[in-house]
Amino acid sequence: MPTVRRVGIVGYGKLGQYLVSHILSDEAFELAFVWNRSKEACVDLDSKYVLEDLSQFMMYKPDLVVEVAHPCISKQYGALFLQVGIFAVSNKLADW
Repeated sequence: MPTVRRVGIVGYGKLGQYLVSHILSDEAFELAFVWNRSKEACVDLDSKYVLEDLSQFMMYKPDLVVEVAHPCISKQYGALFLQVGIFAVSNKLADW
């Protein structure tokens, strides 16, 4: 039986929302957490998924963290994300 991957999403804009909807509908994945700078953006999520303080992400035990926020998040937390598993970064740098 395949392993279910726990995924944390950092950023809950349009791309983050898209990823969360697909994670929640795919049996191969489990949503570990969602963090967004503005908590108001997460009102449609079950509160068990909403991470208030990004520095506490390890408590949610993700296998994969996907950053779809701002590149400064990767700069600040990227090395920590890699300590717990796979880290994927969106290609938003092209917008700069």
